[in-house]
Amino acid sequence: MLDAATTAGSTTGSTGGAMGGSMGGWGVGRVENTASPVLAETIRTWCGNPEARITVKPVIDVAAHVHHGAYEIDGRISEPVALRDHTCVFPWCTKPARKLKPGEHAADCDHNVPYAQGGATCTCQIAALCRKHHRLKTHGRWRYLILTPGSYLWTSPHGYHYLRDHTGTTDVSHDRQRRRHPRRHPPPAA
Repeated sequence: MLDAATTAGSTTGSTGGAMGGSMGGWGVGRVENTASPVLAETIRTWCGNPEARITVKPVIDVAAHVHHGAYEIDGRISEPVALRDHTCVFPWCTKPARKLKPGEHAADCDHNVPYAQGGATCTCQIAALCRKHHRLKTHGRWRYLILTPGSYLWTSPHGYHYLRDHTGTTDVSHDRQRRRHPRRHPPPAA
């Protein structure tokens, strides 16, 4: 099964129209499983094959703010969060945020501020965490701030700081030496 996300809402017609556009009559789609681009004509061919199972999804604006008034997170929030974050947002984790194969588990959608403590269920307050790192954040004293949606400042239980964004993880801890071994001042002279 292939999930093809197209750059426009239609795959009908051979030139121009929604899938035509500026590429000389050729639109471009993307195969979700492989993240590879495909021409709209290829998608049309797949759709004409009675044995093909194709899911065509519209393009989702990952910058749009979506709010839900309950604790449960539905696809209107989980889908743009997974597309925005791509992977678990814990420092250096590379587990995909989305379930790409049967039997795989999608990343959990974590409320930055717990819902029971007034945290909102919206795309700007939710982050993708794999189950292991979701538990570590919930029970292991790791914390993060959302700087902007998709950009996270993590704090370890030992006070180290890591910036996690679309480029990866950066250790932004200030002078680690001083934090590990604080300089002791000599006692005042008597």
